[in-house]
Amino acid sequence: MRIIGIAQVRNESDIIEIFCRYHFQFLDGIIIMDHLSVDLTPDILQFLKEEGFPLDIRDSHDPAINKSLNHTEMMRMAVEEQGADWVLPLDADEFLTSIDGSSFRENLGNAKPNRPVLVPWRTYIPKIGKQERGENTLELIDHRLKEEFLQFYKTMAPASLVRKGTKLSTGSHWLQRPGSDKAVKPFEKSTTLVMAHFPVRSSSQIAAKAFAGWLAACSDPGRREDQGYHWKKLYHRFMSGYDLSDDELNELAINYLTRDDHEKLSAELVCDPVTPEAGSIALKYTVLDSALPLTVLAMAAEKLAHDYRRLRMESDRRA
Repeated sequence: MRIIGIAQVRNESDIIEIFCRYHFQFLDGIIIMDHLSVDLTPDILQFLKEEGFPLDIRDSHDPAINKSLNHTEMMRMAVEEQGADWVLPLDADEFLTSIDGSSFRENLGNAKPNRPVLVPWRTYIPKIGKQERGENTLELIDHRLKEEFLQFYKTMAPASLVRKGTKLSTGSHWLQRPGSDKAVKPFEKSTTLVMAHFPVRSSSQIAAKAFAGWLAACSDPGRREDQGYHWKKLYHRFMSGYDLSDDELNELAINYLTRDDHEKLSAELVCDPVTPEAGSIALKYTVLDSALPLTVLAMAAEKLAHDYRRLRMESDRRA
């Protein structure tokens, strides 16, 4: 059974190395599309490839995110070019793990080869006052929400359905029928696998992500009004500054996906560290907080300005 991961990443230098090393414990390869990173993410990926990890690194220069389109394209590459039996869509802040200590390949070996498998998210939260113990996100952040406010899933796609022309939804939360936004059914919800999600890791990291994410969402002509709501909320939050206290970072992480700016939720946290199947993982290249939010904002704004100028010039020539 050949399993290929796919991921679109942007400015993930604090987490991309542990993401790759962790998932290569059980994946046969990863196709990664770098989307306009201005930090050390491209360098770290190249270093890992030179070490011998089976990384297929692609680049996207489109200001819009187009995650559904890009992930669907990579999903088909995984099947058609790399012979995948299963495709695992991921983000750099997601780590697939099991709740009972069983291996990922054992779990997937029991899945039906003609049904998508949905894996529930578990959201991890930076704990107030926690002493840093290094640069490994899985060690730095080991507490998660006891209960999710909104239960999201990530899908795993069998090759049999990929060949039928299915596509991935935005966020890869479900597999869609050809020519439709409706989910492929029947699907299976995993009862043993979970997707550990680390969306908020530091104030500068999440500010950089918000600046890039919301500008990319705004530039996407196919975006629905409700898409990117969390980026919009965070973008406006960080316009007045991104130097957050521990308490503010903790609150922001807990309320990451709430839709209402005035809705503040509290939550019980539980200690539930994500443990690599092969034991501890040593890092070589990771640099925390190397994505400066203002650099990301300036680069994104400059790219959009150049694209706007080009479109205006093309319009003037046609006129």
